[in-house]
Amino acid sequence: MKNQATKITKVAYLFCSMFLVSCSANNTKRAYLLAEQLWTDGYYEASVSEFENVIALDPNGKYGIQALYRAAMTQTVFLGQDNSAIEKLRVFVSKSRSESHTKESLLQIGNILFERLNLYDDAIEHYQLLLKKESLKKYHPLFAFRIGKAYFFLWKFQQAIDQFDGVANSYSGSDFEEKAVYEKGICYLAKGNSSSSLGSDEVESFKKAKETFEELLDRFPNGKYRVKAKFGIASAYEELDLLKDAAEKYKEIAAEYPIKEVIDVKIKRISERMSRRNQ
Repeated sequence: MKNQATKITKVAYLFCSMFLVSCSANNTKRAYLLAEQLWTDGYYEASVSEFENVIALDPNGKYGIQALYRAAMTQTVFLGQDNSAIEKLRVFVSKSRSESHTKESLLQIGNILFERLNLYDDAIEHYQLLLKKESLKKYHPLFAFRIGKAYFFLWKFQQAIDQFDGVANSYSGSDFEEKAVYEKGICYLAKGNSSSSLGSDEVESFKKAKETFEELLDRFPNGKYRVKAKFGIASAYEELDLLKDAAEKYKEIAAEYPIKEVIDVKIKRISERMSRRNQ
């Protein structure tokens, strides 16, 4: 009799557990569908709140994991809540079995760190990890290029120069080759200008900038950075106080440079400097 009562109790407990699980699953699904409807209707903050409710109800289940992705993307794209979005995307990457959504999340984390939050040290670390992922190989030139730009924005010019040099050589033939050579020249100009005095190191940086822009013109004579490279050469001449050479180079691109007023100002200032020198 006692054994039979025990069996009845266990069956009742099992039935109740299944009922509660079923109710919980239904509640989670309803909450997820509500969140999606709110999103469709343009109520993005309300949808994120409901997605977060789903995450709390089902943290490791199908709906909870998908809600992480949907909430994070909504926060970064529509609400500007980038820090919260990154936290959710990182959790999503650790739990997701969707390769496409995982890739998109990793890319989005990089975009947020680099473009929106300007957290360049974090962006460098993130992109260095992504460069090790074979599944993201087609994005490797972009990741490597952004590492260079991040170093530039951190005023770590020599590291940026080395990085851009690596991009140009490692990804020869890609859309980033010419761009990397150009950015390398810009880094040399910035390195030279980072000091208030014109010492031997600064002179060497400006000479390297000129050489880099000339290299770009040799490698890409009809490239899209051709005019900018000539402007860079003129700028290097100007910084080296080779005013006649600078004026000639500015005049050479006057008809092609997108903002004519910039060239006019440059030529006028150089002319004034040369006049004062001759007085």
